[in-house]
Amino acid sequence: MLSRFCFYRSACGRLSLAVAGAVMALLLGSPTLNARPGAPPKNSRSTAASSMQHAAKGETTRQLARTVRRKNHSRRRPRPPNLVERLRVLAHKQLPSGHSQLGRLLTGYAREAESHAESYVLEAGECYALVGVGEPSMQQLWASLWNPQQEHQLTIRDKREPWTAIRAQFSGPHQFLVRPAGGGGRYAAAVYSYPCPME
Repeated sequence: MLSRFCFYRSACGRLSLAVAGAVMALLLGSPTLNARPGAPPKNSRSTAASSMQHAAKGETTRQLARTVRRKNHSRRRPRPPNLVERLRVLAHKQLPSGHSQLGRLLTGYAREAESHAESYVLEAGECYALVGVGEPSMQQLWASLWNPQQEHQLTIRDKREPWTAIRAQFSGPHQFLVRPAGGGGRYAAAVYSYPCPME
């Protein structure tokens, strides 16, 4: 009995040692145990570098977008010229001192050969000036005057900034008409009164 017990005990001991060795081998081969406590994963450095690269690319894209917006802003079309101011400058340049605008301005947009008109009351024997300016989109701005009897008095052609001085022959409402030629565009026109020169 004693010898049999010892045989069993020896066998159990060897079995226990074998099992313990296998368990230790499994534990030592585990990556979790091999890693130091609190140590980041092996690929954490590459992950951080990749994140930084993505952030840099995103910032570069935003800077490029801002640059494109600034360029587009600088390429916006210039504001249209102030035709009313141009009209006043032309009248001041061409007419003698003491002139004054008669009635309201004739302004707007007209297509080529489209006529726009405004009525002005003139006094026979008084001096007036017909002045107009047009955008560069038109080659000419024709200006015409019709008397109270609907008779044509005059027409100014071949100019983008027409103007002329007249002495009215009739009293009453006259039609001042403008019409673009060689293209349409915006315009401004007016009738000015001024002291007639001494004869």
